[in-house]
Amino acid sequence: MTEKAKGLLTDIAVYAAAFCVAAVPFAKIDNIFAAAAVFTSVATSFIFVFSTALKDVSVYDPYWSVAPPVTVLACMIKYRLYNVNSCVLLSVIIIWAVRLTANWYITYKGLGHEDWRYAMYRKKYPPFIFHLISFTGLHFVPTAVVYGGFTGVLFSIQRTDFSALSLFGVFISLCAVTLEFVSDKAIHGFLSEHKGEKRTCDISVWKYSRHPNYLGEISFWCGLYIYFVFLCPEIWYAGLGFVTIIVLFLAVSIPMMEKHNQSRRRDYALYKAKTSMLLLLPNKKPDFETSAGAVVFTRTDGGVKYVITESVRGIHGFPKGHIEPGETETAAALREIREEVGLNVRLDEEFKTVEEYALPGRSGLFKRVIYFLGEYEDQPIECQESEISSAGLYGCDEAMEMFEHDSSRRVLREANEYLKTRR
Repeated sequence: MTEKAKGLLTDIAVYAAAFCVAAVPFAKIDNIFAAAAVFTSVATSFIFVFSTALKDVSVYDPYWSVAPPVTVLACMIKYRLYNVNSCVLLSVIIIWAVRLTANWYITYKGLGHEDWRYAMYRKKYPPFIFHLISFTGLHFVPTAVVYGGFTGVLFSIQRTDFSALSLFGVFISLCAVTLEFVSDKAIHGFLSEHKGEKRTCDISVWKYSRHPNYLGEISFWCGLYIYFVFLCPEIWYAGLGFVTIIVLFLAVSIPMMEKHNQSRRRDYALYKAKTSMLLLLPNKKPDFETSAGAVVFTRTDGGVKYVITESVRGIHGFPKGHIEPGETETAAALREIREEVGLNVRLDEEFKTVEEYALPGRSGLFKRVIYFLGEYEDQPIECQESEISSAGLYGCDEAMEMFEHDSSRRVLREANEYLKTRR
């Protein structure tokens, strides 16, 4: 049995036991809101005990999507709430829960593989403080927030009348689930295609929002509130608990993810400058400094070798530089290659790729480098000492190990693959 399968069976057993234990006090409480609160609190406490014993806070991760349909269904059965509102809302919540739980399962690796945020807290704090944070912030706060989110649902499922306008809330929630599905599919495909490259996903809906999955999640809970407010307009304020979900994403989840992505991805600053944080909006146009250069190579008895430079700042890359006023991209590339490494090359303009990144220490300004492919024969490399500390010839694999940035590896990889088709 795989590690993933073992972990999944353990999680299923823990959740089944948690809900069975929670059902005992739940059955003894008459008030539906108090009963639901106790049910989800006891279940969360039970899961916390096991996540602590297993040293894996991620055991709690699927609770966000699993608890709501189980809680609503338990309330329907206990209080015999079999009406059109309860059936519609349970169906919508199940659709949402299946998608969200399936997405969790796709990235699930088994017990012991904690989310990076939990691992960060575990490493940062001593055991007692960590367990306190785990119990309150990592377990009970999300549980309380979710409970607040479906308070309106608990009101709605008790009503036997029906408002056709509430179907607008259903529409919003289902559109939200669709958005989350599209964003999940896009990012899983992107990460699979660009595995290990540390590139920011900027395709599909991610091109227009840095957090389309969070937008979908917020919209889903807004849809449930809209359903409630059209059905129970006289107590519209009673369902405002869903606002805590919006606050959680805007104040905690999104800022934490932003900081994490910016620390891991060189291209994230540029992506952030171009792309809306949450809403799906057209891209903004940041200010660029544009340079041109080339992946310079020569053919030797040992195969194709590439000219890799090391700047005076210790960064490895390719010959490149600013495009002067009135200068074309190709003219700038040829001039910069001559100046930096003393080579006269033949440019292959059919190959063209672009590298974009934030300029260190210059907030709001970004660099765009246009690369061609340049070939030379029997010429010595002569470095421009004011810019280049050293330069040499390296095979593709060797060069890949030298680069500090994944974007440089991508440029060389594209050039190398292009050359293979030209042999």
